[in-house]
Order: sequence, then structure tokens, then C-alpha cells
Amino acid sequence: MPILDQTNGGDFFNAQKAAAANYIFCDRDILLENGALPSKEFYESFAASQKDAGNLDCAIVELPQNCAAAKLSRRPESLGQESASTSFVPLREFCHKNPELASAALRAKGVLFWRDTYRHCPKCGGAFKNDKAETALLCPACSFKIYPRIEPCVIVLVRRKDEILLVKNKRARRDFYSCVAGFIELGESAVEAAKREVKEEVGLTIKNVKSVGSQSWPFPDQLMLAFTADWESGDLVLQEDEIAEARWFKRNNLPSMEEIRGSVAWNLVNGNF
Repeated sequence: MPILDQTNGGDFFNAQKAAAANYIFCDRDILLENGALPSKEFYESFAASQKDAGNLDCAIVELPQNCAAAKLSRRPESLGQESASTSFVPLREFCHKNPELASAALRAKGVLFWRDTYRHCPKCGGAFKNDKAETALLCPACSFKIYPRIEPCVIVLVRRKDEILLVKNKRARRDFYSCVAGFIELGESAVEAAKREVKEEVGLTIKNVKSVGSQSWPFPDQLMLAFTADWESGDLVLQEDEIAEARWFKRNNLPSMEEIRGSVAWNLVNGNF
């Protein structure tokens, strides 16, 4: 498959022991054929047509598992002859409906973003090549090696008696409620980050901070560390450049959560961890 940047060896899907699969992503969506992952024949034909159209940002194949993945720069105007049976759906929705396939699909999305982002060595500017022994990029000029990047984040469900705190983030692409979240800073623990983010974003002091789970979130490269916590003190004071709205909701009167269905926040609110 000359259109693909082939990787010899490596452990791209070894952790999941995935069967042969093909992934086509565009932004936060994944392409399905008849409601399932594309066949090898469709994938190869579609990837080739998108390459010819200048719409293929990055494509990789892992030979041991025969898995291939492609990242498109824009949504194609036509999905070709099979357009009646193919469609883009949100990756979050796909993972929610197909939990047994979620880990491999999220990994494919994350590795594609990483490969597309890191094309040249930050030390000497040389072009990266695939490392032959592991999932890494190696600079032949200076031997600098990098691995897939993961940004640790905390996300916190704050409780106050029979209420939970939900917020709207100004930077979100869509208008929806979620939980307080943020990146872990250098030198702090995850619990410290959870307390800091809640204090910074909504002005509250929390206690009984408890780790309840985690979720890979390749939009673009986060590992979400989920916590529950109890309100200890303070009134809502919003960080205006981050938070558009924050409200306490009773469990029997929650806002619609369909926009974040399957996300780590949705799992927190619904007690799925």
C-alpha cells in the first residue's frame, strides 16, 4: 500500500490484541460503512481517492495486526459510490455504542494526531522516521526519539447534599453542561490539581476528593482522571475567561447530557465508574 506510511513492528494495537481493523477520521468523527468499521477494500479505495484530492493529512498501517488508520483534513463532499451506506458519526458516540472497540479506536485517533503533529525533530529539524522496535518516532540525524504524547487532566464531579455542580466552558465548541476540568500542572498531584481547578474556575473549596476512574480522550491527546468531591465552603465565583455558567442541579432535574453522552463527564454524572 504505497499511499501509507508503513510501520514495521511496534506495539500500536498489541495492548488491545485487536483484530484487523480500518479507521478513517475527520476532526472528531469516524467513518462507518454499514454501521461498522470500513472494510479493507473500501478503506484502501477511499484513502487513495482522498490522497489524490489532497485531503489525506496522515495515514499509517501496523503490519503485525493489519490495522490501518487515516486522518482527513476536511469532510469530503462525496463519500463515493458507497455513499448510501457510509456516514461520519461522532467518535464519542461510536465508542459508547461499541465499548469493545473503543480502546483501539481511541488509540488510533490519538496516534494519528501525534504522527501528524510531530513530523520533524524539535532538536535538529530533521524528518522523523518510524522506530522499528516500538511505537515511537526516531530522528536519524541526531537519534532523538519521542513517544506518543499524553496530557493528564482532572475532571471533578462536585456534590453538595443532593445537588451536583455542572458548568459551561467558554472554550467548548458547543453549548453544553459538563464537570469542572483542567490540566495537571508540573509539580502537583492529581488530587492537588482537582482542588486547584475547582477553586480557580468556580471559587469553591472541596473535600473528600476520591479517584473513581479514567478515560482516554484523544481530542487531541488527554488522559482524563475522574474524581468525585464534596463541597466544603465558598460561593460560586466564576473564572470569567474560562467559565460561562455554573449551576447546582438536583439529580432529578438535570439538564440534557446528550451532547456529552459517552464522555468522561457523562460517565461521572451517571455513576458509571
